[in-house]
Amino acid sequence: MWELPENAELKKKRKNLNVLQEGDSIHAPEVRKRTFAYQTGKVHKFKLKGVPEKLKLRFLKDGEPRKGLEYELEVDGKKFKRKTDDEGILEHWIAPNSKTAKLVGHELGTYNLSLGGLDPVDNESGAQARLVNMNFLENLKEDEKTYTKALRLFQENNDLEMPGKLDLPTQEKLIKSSEEKS
Repeated sequence: MWELPENAELKKKRKNLNVLQEGDSIHAPEVRKRTFAYQTGKVHKFKLKGVPEKLKLRFLKDGEPRKGLEYELEVDGKKFKRKTDDEGILEHWIAPNSKTAKLVGHELGTYNLSLGGLDPVDNESGAQARLVNMNFLENLKEDEKTYTKALRLFQENNDLEMPGKLDLPTQEKLIKSSEEKS
C-alpha cells in the first residue's frame, strides 16, 4: 500500500512506513476474493505469492554519494543492470524469501549479500545489530561493551532522550542512520 499513488502524500509526510499518527489517512485497495473448487478428501497445496520487498543500498565515498555507477545485481537468478541514482542509491523489488544476492560493479567492487537476516529495529537484537553495523559497540572500551551502553552512546551522539531505552525516536534514528551508513 505504501507504494500506491494514492498514498504518495502520506509517504512524503511519514518517512517510516511503520509509523502512523492520529489523523493520518491511508488508501487501502479493495480486497480481492478468489474462490477455488477442489475435491474434498484430498490434500491440496496452496502457495501465497508474497508481496515483494525492497532492497535499498546507498554508496558513499568520503560522505559523498557515489552517483551514476554501473552495476549488475543478481537475486534468485535474475540479473539487473542499472546505475546508482543521484544519491548513490540502488533500489530493487525482490521476492520476500530471497536470501542471497550478488552485486558487481567496476567501481563498486563485488559484494555477496545476505538478505533478510536483520531483526526488526523494535527488537533489542535488531537494534543491537544496527549498532554493531555502525561501530557503536566497537567505540566502547572492552569492559563497557554492552548493548545498553552502546545505545546510550548512539542516543548521546544523536541528541536523543531516554538514555538506554529503545523508544520510537531512537528506533527511527537507528533506521535512518543505518540507511545513511550503507
